[in-house]
Amino acid sequence: HTRYYSDWRSVVCSSDLSIEGPSRESTGGVALLYTFEMVPAVAKGVDRIVLGTVQLGLAYGRHAAGRRPEREHCFRVLDAAWGRGIRSFDTAEAYGDAAGRLSEWIASRGVAESCHVVTKIPSAEAGDSSAVERAVARFPAVATCTVMTHGAVEGAAFSLFSKATERAGALPGASVYEAHEVLCMASAGAIRVQAPV
Repeated sequence: HTRYYSDWRSVVCSSDLSIEGPSRESTGGVALLYTFEMVPAVAKGVDRIVLGTVQLGLAYGRHAAGRRPEREHCFRVLDAAWGRGIRSFDTAEAYGDAAGRLSEWIASRGVAESCHVVTKIPSAEAGDSSAVERAVARFPAVATCTVMTHGAVEGAAFSLFSKATERAGALPGASVYEAHEVLCMASAGAIRVQAPV
């Protein structure tokens, strides 16, 4: 069973998905379309839609010229997403207050056991187990927590990062931007990769 994720800005490959290989690549790096093959261990909480939270912590996108949204506005956005069935959230330490606000919202609503969180740490901190531990500690008791490097890292560094992530009780992965980085991370052993499509 093969699915094509051409209609979403990013794809998260969980332990339930594996890279089959790039099926199309645009010139100029504008859009990447990857084919991911479902393997028998079906969806351990990876929803079809993962809500990105960068706008909750930074002046970004529509808010780029203004200021970041207030906490109450962020909670209304998260409440609305939850009400529409979204249970998976993408955040990063680089997203300003987003990870903290998401963590606070999850705790205030008592929904941790139903949440799936993908968070990212700077790739320069991939060898720092305390950075991984801090990222995981933000989201106690969530159904699944995936920690990704925010950028490609070499194989040895990814191996150390993976071990630290697993020791902290989370799943390791990488968030990258280019086709060659997807292939680099796949060769480094990453089975959870996030990339623009």
